[in-house]
Amino acid sequence: MRAHPKWNERKKVKEKNRLVWFKPKGSIDWFKYWQEQITKDYYKKAQQHPVNKEIIAKTLLKFLNKKGKHIEAGCGAGYWVEVLRNHGYDIVGIELDNRVVELAKSINPALPIEYGDAMNINVPDSYFDSYISLGVIEHRRDGPEPFLEEAFRVLKKNGIIVVTVPNFGIIRRLKAFLGLYSKPGLTYEFYQYGFTKKELRKILEQSGFTVLATYYQGQHRLLMEECSFYRILMRIRGSTRIKKLAEKILMRFDGHMLLIVGQKNA
Repeated sequence: MRAHPKWNERKKVKEKNRLVWFKPKGSIDWFKYWQEQITKDYYKKAQQHPVNKEIIAKTLLKFLNKKGKHIEAGCGAGYWVEVLRNHGYDIVGIELDNRVVELAKSINPALPIEYGDAMNINVPDSYFDSYISLGVIEHRRDGPEPFLEEAFRVLKKNGIIVVTVPNFGIIRRLKAFLGLYSKPGLTYEFYQYGFTKKELRKILEQSGFTVLATYYQGQHRLLMEECSFYRILMRIRGSTRIKKLAEKILMRFDGHMLLIVGQKNA
């Protein structure tokens, strides 16, 4: 997920089985955000990404066939494209904001990303061996189904899909049940959905995929966003140990994001 620095300005509300994030109108300028992020160091970090320790990288390397063709839909500045390219994968990224594409390629000319719409990808049917989309499909107010339908179309038989979305897990469901989320006013607009693991599995299955694995990620981010006591603990000496312990305890049960891997049905 694109971790925009203004996350603490957003409000949440439960709608049916989902958690909905609302943001102040006009509060996010993604191009300005990417202008601050995209540097040579940004891609150097991608090239040095700890693939044996971090959950997204471990999952991608585990499930993606190195001999295949891969796409990241909604790649932003192409961080994960660069990670995989650096490990020998034939991958292309598409991004809807052409300004971001041009800026990224001005810093990293060899980066294989281009302008493209994740709901209308300009390739024939059954073209890619895997489809990656990290923190994208949750941003459509009417739901994520068109993204997944297009993913199904462009994937080969038995192709792999890897998706992340915000997680509506135990901690957030408890807060919603207790009425701890305040409803947004008229100055707010839709930003994104959070899904339970059960609902996201169902959506993928209805889109023609068999779910192979699910993981939670971003335990520290979840606690920073949802638990004021944890934020206080992070200010004291020894907070690094607390952070590691919290992540170890929560990693099997909850996290800020939900990572799901599926396979296109024959």
